[in-house]
Amino acid sequence: DAAADDTVADAAADDTVAVVEDVVKESTFTLALSGQVSNEADLPITSGLTGTAKIGDLSVPVTFESDGSYSATFLSFIGPAAETGDTVEVSVTNAEGETITEQVVLSVAQILAQQASDVDVTGFAVSTLTLALSGKVSNEADLPVTSGLAGTAKIGDVSVPVTFESDGGYSATFFSFSGPVAVPGDTVEVSVTNAAAETIKREAVLSALQVATQRASDVDVTGFAVSTSTLVLSGKVSNVADLPVTSGLAAGTAKIGDLSVPVSFESDGSYSATFFSFSGSVAKTGDTVEVSVTNADGETLTAQLALSALQVATQQASDVDVTGFAVSTSTLALSGQVSNVADLPITSGLTGTAKIGDLSVPVTFESDGSY
Repeated sequence: DAAADDTVADAAADDTVAVVEDVVKESTFTLALSGQVSNEADLPITSGLTGTAKIGDLSVPVTFESDGSYSATFLSFIGPAAETGDTVEVSVTNAEGETITEQVVLSVAQILAQQASDVDVTGFAVSTLTLALSGKVSNEADLPVTSGLAGTAKIGDVSVPVTFESDGGYSATFFSFSGPVAVPGDTVEVSVTNAAAETIKREAVLSALQVATQRASDVDVTGFAVSTSTLVLSGKVSNVADLPVTSGLAAGTAKIGDLSVPVSFESDGSYSATFFSFSGSVAKTGDTVEVSVTNADGETLTAQLALSALQVATQQASDVDVTGFAVSTSTLALSGQVSNVADLPITSGLTGTAKIGDLSVPVTFESDGSY
């Protein structure tokens, strides 16, 4: 009898579950499906598409719009077209024959609303028959190289010439009539040679967006060495008091390596020197320029500077100052006040001497307490 009771209880429980499932499981005779079709660059595909949508054995054609969206409508006159938990499948084929399929399990809300939107079909491969490459060419001073350049650009076995502009920009265009010139992940290489026969290469791995938009910009070729056949050196000459030395400078020379040139001095304490060569460069980045100045007392000071790329490129090294010359004088005026503990001037009855080393001079006193 107990076993029989259990059997009756189980049967009652099964009936309860069945009732609950019947309540939850909704159905619809029509369902609108929609979404977007895009490539791996996340850009919409706006043409060349065909497709179908399916729920079980029911299949309907997909309509595609010029903005990359699609839609499909399921309709049944003999029974539900879809129920909660059914899987809707949309399959799209692009112009290259690539097919991508997306699936979604229909929810209660979608069945009740008779609509399943945002079922996107994404990830179509991108390739291009043409690609525009561009960038800047600059030296190690980060200044544009505007002349004397030649170069090529390559993607795989395809090589094209590079065109250079007067502002330091360059461009190159890849084109093919027989198949793609580039797909995402391809490496584009640009090689540029300057007038001094120095060659620099740069590479960039093409992104899906660059391939889809047919453009790879800002692939810059940087770091060309700089040198110059002329360099102007200038600065100030001053003493330990940080005052300009305006006269009495006996001689001065400036050197870069084995090349030495005379220094010219101005009445405001400045100096200048110019290096020049007709047969080659006088300076390149990292060279040390040395200026040596001797004053009227025979004291010589030397200042050195390692030339930066910008200084070489602009052919000018300024503010190379020669500082610290000793100062002396053949005359010195000493003065002050003489006062008592009440801080009142003593105006009479005074004698005194002043000394610097072994040199002693008498002190003159004034009636106001000064000396």
